[in-house]
Amino acid sequence: MSGKTDIKTLDKENREKARQVFPESTDAFGISETKEVLELGIRTEKRSIELYSNSAKRMDAGESKDLFLRLVVFEEGIRNCLRMRCITLRRTVQWYGYSPPTLEG
Repeated sequence: MSGKTDIKTLDKENREKARQVFPESTDAFGISETKEVLELGIRTEKRSIELYSNSAKRMDAGESKDLFLRLVVFEEGIRNCLRMRCITLRRTVQWYGYSPPTLEG
């Protein structure tokens, strides 16, 4: 072997490993399941925002503080996206389900 890493092989191996941890569902999610998943995501983002905000407060000015502040903004964007999906879900008259749920922002 030449010592080079074959990215395509590595990517395929990593995807297989990820599928073992997060198997893809073939069942469509109902409206209540989807709502639960979105709400869990919102709670997770809220905890991440709190963690990064508190970490930034403990840091002196510098690269670490800047990183935590950028992460706060990033997580707030994800939380807002999830919130908008919840609002859309509540306003939707018909439900077709997702398999697996997809979030496009």
